[in-house]
Amino acid sequence: MNLLRSAINFILDMWLWNMTWGWYQVFLSLIFMWIFIVFMGRMKSGPALLLILGSYVSAFAVYSLFVIGVLMYWLQWEWVVDSITTYVPVNVLVASLYLGAIYTFLQSLFFVMLKEKYCIVFPMILIVIVVSNGLGALLATYFIYALEITP
Repeated sequence: MNLLRSAINFILDMWLWNMTWGWYQVFLSLIFMWIFIVFMGRMKSGPALLLILGSYVSAFAVYSLFVIGVLMYWLQWEWVVDSITTYVPVNVLVASLYLGAIYTFLQSLFFVMLKEKYCIVFPMILIVIVVSNGLGALLATYFIYALEITP
C-alpha cells in the first residue's frame, strides 16, 4: 500500500509542479520541438506549430483529467504530506526531468495515434520528443536558478 500511495502522491506532486513552475519547461520544450521539427524534420512552420501545440495540449489534458477525474474525484485522493517523503523530488532539476518524462510518455502516445493517419516517422519524432523535453527541463532549471526564483 505504501508503494501505491507513493506512486499516487508522486503523480499528484508532479501535477502540482506542472501547474506552478512547470510552465517554464513546457514553453521552452515547445520551442525546442518546433525548431527540431521545422529544421530537421523539414516540415512547414504552421502545420508543425499546430501539431506540436496539439501534442502538448493533449498531454496536459490527459494528465490533468487523470489527476482530477481519476485520482481526486473517483478515488477521493488528497495530497497530504506524510513521513514517507521518498517520492518527492529533491530539487528543481529532478522535478523538471520527471515532468519531462511524463510529457514524453504522453506525447509519444499522441504521436502513436497519429502515425497511422499521417506520415510520421515515429523513431525520429520520439527522439525529438525526448531531446526537446530534456532540453526544456535543463533550460527551465537554469532560468529558475539564474533568476533566483527558486520555489
